Amino acid sequence: MITIPKLKIGDLVEVTWFDSSTADVNGWQREDELIDNEILMEIKTASYFYGRVKDHINLAADRTVSEEYRKLINRRLSIPLGCITNIRKIGE
Repeated sequence: MITIPKLKIGDLVEVTWFDSSTADVNGWQREDELIDNEILMEIKTASYFYGRVKDHINLAADRTVSEEYRKLINRRLSIPLGCITNIRKIGE
């Protein structure tokens, strides 16, 4: 399992991870099309870190900067730890 570096809420991080995705096929298909198909994409995501909860990390791509809307986030993402191959803090 991945070791998460020392991070604070709101730190900007780059996460490399494998995203399991659905095939771009709707409807019926032969079983061998699924058995022989490796649908796995390696993704690199830059986001704000919002903590580790059990077996995943929480990220948000956007956050507000004005004092009036200081705690709003958008485009959140939870990534299972087992899918992460690397995580590093950006900056500093």
